[in-house]
Amino acid sequence: KLEEIVEKKLGIPPDYQYRALFKSNFLQSNWHANKFTALDYCLDLNKKVCVLDLGAGSGNFEIIFGKRVKNITVVDYHKEALQFLSSIINKENIKNVKLIHADIRNLSEVKNIGSYDLIILVDVIEHIQKEEAIKMIKYLKKIIVPGGRVCVITPNCRSLWIYIESLLDKVTIVPHFGGHQHLAQYFPGNLNKIFKQNDFTPVHIKSFNLFSFIFPLRFLSTLLCKIELMSNMKFGNLLLGVFIYEK
Repeated sequence: KLEEIVEKKLGIPPDYQYRALFKSNFLQSNWHANKFTALDYCLDLNKKVCVLDLGAGSGNFEIIFGKRVKNITVVDYHKEALQFLSSIINKENIKNVKLIHADIRNLSEVKNIGSYDLIILVDVIEHIQKEEAIKMIKYLKKIIVPGGRVCVITPNCRSLWIYIESLLDKVTIVPHFGGHQHLAQYFPGNLNKIFKQNDFTPVHIKSFNLFSFIFPLRFLSTLLCKIELMSNMKFGNLLLGVFIYEK
């Protein structure tokens, strides 16, 4: 049985991530676009890679990178978001994406889920309780190939994000975060510890979106995002971790 759809409860439309990236103001658009700049910077996305996208929402990864990888399996509990993604990938003629309607907290119940070279969780683990995230990470070892990688992007609670989140919640510009959408907090140390305790070795622990997202010109925002990633700073507003499973 699927859990209550939090997005529906908070009035978040099923195409929220898509609109935030492609149809919003430059601050919000850059904020989301830089996530995919970071993924492109830290991952070798090519036609040999089979990807599992957990909690994909309206599917920005599939739209941007779908034609660059071998295939993508999407798992999300929001049926309407999957329907929206299906319409977009059909429109864009992206034919290598499989959609599964299921709760990522219960991956063990998904039949014939397959195995993957890369598993991504973009804006996901902060939306579930930490204990649920650890349970999920333990299960990922069963469906990732030896040498496969897990990539996580999540807000960095050791950054200005905690103040940005508080401000956004007060002015209600976006759906409420604290205690509603965001149920767990991560920073480089605890994210690294959780994965190491579950037999994953860190490849990258980086942060970005310190200031790069505030520049109106997309090419400048992208350039500054890459500089933030190269600097190996740990206080950017978004945290990126890449972990390899070698057993």
